Amino acid sequence: MQAALASAGAADLAGLDTVLAKGYEGGTDLSGGQWQRVALARAMFALECGAQLHRLAIEDEKAAQEILVSFISRVEWLELLGTFDDALETKEWTPLEPGVDLAITIDEPVEVPQLLVQKIRKERMVAVASATHGMSELKKISAAEISEQQLLLTEGTCSYRALFERTLVQHGGRVNRLLEFASVEALKQCAVARMGVAVLPEFVVANELKQGTLIVLPWPQTRMHVYTQLIRHRDKWLSPTMDAFCTMAMKLLRETST
Repeated sequence: MQAALASAGAADLAGLDTVLAKGYEGGTDLSGGQWQRVALARAMFALECGAQLHRLAIEDEKAAQEILVSFISRVEWLELLGTFDDALETKEWTPLEPGVDLAITIDEPVEVPQLLVQKIRKERMVAVASATHGMSELKKISAAEISEQQLLLTEGTCSYRALFERTLVQHGGRVNRLLEFASVEALKQCAVARMGVAVLPEFVVANELKQGTLIVLPWPQTRMHVYTQLIRHRDKWLSPTMDAFCTMAMKLLRETST
């Protein structure tokens, strides 16, 4: 138990015999963050006694980096379905899978009766190209002109690619020439290298836009949006550890949107 407390950063909060409630003689209370560390310690001790792994599904590479770096060093037993290296590999999974405890995804609004969905951030979708691309100085671009370009898109299972293709068709265009990527980073670098027009959430290319290596093209006139969403089963119990993870994830994702 002492080892679990130490691993969770809770070893110095109170003695093992201390009552964590001020209503009792000699009792004390903890802050929100301290209670989270106690919850982690309890879950880690439970694992030592044979409890099962938790499984996460994280589609948002950037969010995964921010959240998991803050959490995974303490909770080394989480099994991840989404990766958070430089090149996000697209996984075919769904929050409805029984083995998925919690999902963080960038998608159009998810509305499924069996799921509890919390919309955390509204993300603008943008068409971007190199600052030296032939379309970079145009003030107005049509769907037909977009259709003539080499398009750099994520894999077909990606929800925001579907949103782009549907929007293009609604405006009279279609995908004619396509390069498909599993790696978002590779996709961005190809756009910088003038290999075509990329379509991604704006926050994914925020650094490139700031540096001026990519620019947002003036299409479509009506903005496309997806949402960063935290999803879990409506009737599935969340352990104290997963509840602590959920709280941390919500906090970090909301902080990065301000």
